[in-house]
Amino acid sequence: MESDSRLENIEGNLLAYQLLVPGTFQHSDELTIGRRTDHELRKFSFYTGDLNLFHLDDKGGREEVLWGIAREPQNLILQNLDEASQAFKQLGNYFPDHTEAHEVFWREDTVRTDVRGLELIGNIPGHHYFKIDPRNIKKLNSQQKLAAQRMYGSDEENFGKNMEMFAEEEIIPLISVPDLSYIKDTLLKSSRAYFARASWLNNFDSESLFYTNVRNINYLIRVRGVRRSASVSEQEVPAGYSAHGKSLQGQKTTPPKTYEQILAIAEPLVAPSLWTEFSSIIPVRAPVYGDVLQRTVDGKYMSQHSLEQFIKEMEK
Repeated sequence: MESDSRLENIEGNLLAYQLLVPGTFQHSDELTIGRRTDHELRKFSFYTGDLNLFHLDDKGGREEVLWGIAREPQNLILQNLDEASQAFKQLGNYFPDHTEAHEVFWREDTVRTDVRGLELIGNIPGHHYFKIDPRNIKKLNSQQKLAAQRMYGSDEENFGKNMEMFAEEEIIPLISVPDLSYIKDTLLKSSRAYFARASWLNNFDSESLFYTNVRNINYLIRVRGVRRSASVSEQEVPAGYSAHGKSLQGQKTTPPKTYEQILAIAEPLVAPSLWTEFSSIIPVRAPVYGDVLQRTVDGKYMSQHSLEQFIKEMEK
């Protein structure tokens, strides 16, 4: 796959995608392929064009909790950004129009996986995951392989080459997905059939984690694609937008927390006996929220109450 020389990184929140030519907003698999030859891409974290739809399907007498992954042209969050942003802020989830969600979810090119089959691990509701050993991809079961290849390769050849890259860099990629109970409870309590989340692909310092749990779409990172011409951008992008991101419906953009800010938030929440170890697992350069949270959970550095407070402060 040849790289388009017109592709560029644009700093901003998710609204920055409106600066891109439609159809060029990079997806996780495309970014990962690009990272094989463009090592600069490994330094940055990105919003991706991938849409995550979660669905409870009980047809045929067997209840299945499903995760569907669609591409930019069918991304209902991108098509309804202000509505989605308000829903994330008020409800914690975006529940798209049923008819539209149903159509996108059951498209032939939407990749669907059985969440139960992903064999997720973790202990925070809504923040579970599975890991991929790039040196032993045969360990992946059929559902894990389906999701992993969609996120990190799109086809067997590119998936294999990308796993070789991860192995060389000693990276264990990780895919974070809402857990089975969270998806089921959210849909049953809301009496809705689908809810949606946006996506991040983290940098190599953060193990190239693919994060399907994105609700804070005002967070300032980057998008990648082909920039619109100036004349078109001026026509299409809402007035007041800047390269550093216009907030959605008056909401504040959320700058990434620095290493020092993360330690200041965490210090009163981590036991003194664990502080040295905790501070050592936070990346000094360009720490990414999803990765910091995952490492904090994995290391059991905080009580449940402290962890909830940490999440709240990190998302401010």
